[in-house]
Amino acid sequence: MQPTETGFTLIELLVVVLIIGILSAVALPQYEKAVEKSRLAEAKTTLKSIVQAAELYGLATGEATLYMDRFDITPPGTCDENARTCSTKNFSYYIDEYACAANEGGNPGACSIARADRIGKNYGIELAGPAYDIVELRGRFSCSSTDPQNCIAAGAIKENDYYFFN
Repeated sequence: MQPTETGFTLIELLVVVLIIGILSAVALPQYEKAVEKSRLAEAKTTLKSIVQAAELYGLATGEATLYMDRFDITPPGTCDENARTCSTKNFSYYIDEYACAANEGGNPGACSIARADRIGKNYGIELAGPAYDIVELRGRFSCSSTDPQNCIAAGAIKENDYYFFN
């Protein structure tokens, strides 16, 4: 009687590798979408904190500021020397100075429009605080990009003339 050899044949090994390759090709895009959604959730939470801090600062002092070091929060990441922009690995956070300039001498709470630009991607997230003049945008996370497809790819939904994150 001949002893039998145990082990995998080359064909069996190639079939297993092929199955793993197919499964990973299907799972990887879903994983990347989930990771991007978690990054968006982090950005939305941070923006909400910045807008609330800007609102509280405006109520307490009666003036608006672009400098985040005056708020009662510490924005995530590292900030520039003027504390106007703070960056993490994924986003760059700042107060929209153009909205502040447009409302100069008006409502100090109008500076409570925070932006987060996605580092390495071509879109930004914006959150307008309750003092912002356009009522439809108050408290809404909107998406801005030169190419609307970037907002759609990031998960934004088109509503009228704007793209929003839900």
